Amino acid sequence: MVLEFLGDSLLRLVKYNRYKGLPLNKVREICQCILIGLDYLHREHGIIHTDLKLENVLLVSTIDPAKDPVRSGVTPILERPEGNINGTVTSLIEKKLKRRARRAVAKISGQRASMGGMGEAPKSERNIDGINVRCKVVDFGNACWADKPFAEEIQTRQYRAPEVILQAGYSFSVDMWSFACIAFELATGDMLFTPKVGQGFSEDEV
Repeated sequence: MVLEFLGDSLLRLVKYNRYKGLPLNKVREICQCILIGLDYLHREHGIIHTDLKLENVLLVSTIDPAKDPVRSGVTPILERPEGNINGTVTSLIEKKLKRRARRAVAKISGQRASMGGMGEAPKSERNIDGINVRCKVVDFGNACWADKPFAEEIQTRQYRAPEVILQAGYSFSVDMWSFACIAFELATGDMLFTPKVGQGFSEDEV
């Protein structure tokens, strides 16, 4: 199975920005990408994602260009082994791949050094202006058809819609609720809801 290469998650982007909240022009651009994806899922295919959150939205490229195989120019290190596979051949292939991996890491480190350590900006001057924030919705492992829900309890709790908590049935609006939670988190750096269990009440009640 071959999939396109995608970059870091929105969670990684928020962490990279030290939970300070992204500039609103970046938030708008990210939100537009997510909404285009949700519109395609909902209107064209009748699919509810059911687990929309920062981790399940990936940038189309990496935050650090040195980690992107296309932008960094680093040759892919894995090749399909030729011939019969047995214990000895597998062992030799593994050794060869490990050597290549070490060389690739050394090459990336060298590139970072030659670029003046552009991998991670110093703490005082981290800037996300140059980061491409175009993104795609991923991870459809819990998705369902709107007319055939698989489970009553869906969504990660911090992004869970009220109708799901109340077990009142759900539809496309649950994805929109999660989307709004994501938009808030991108703009502020804080989660809209962070329920914690307490004495005599559950996280759902919180």
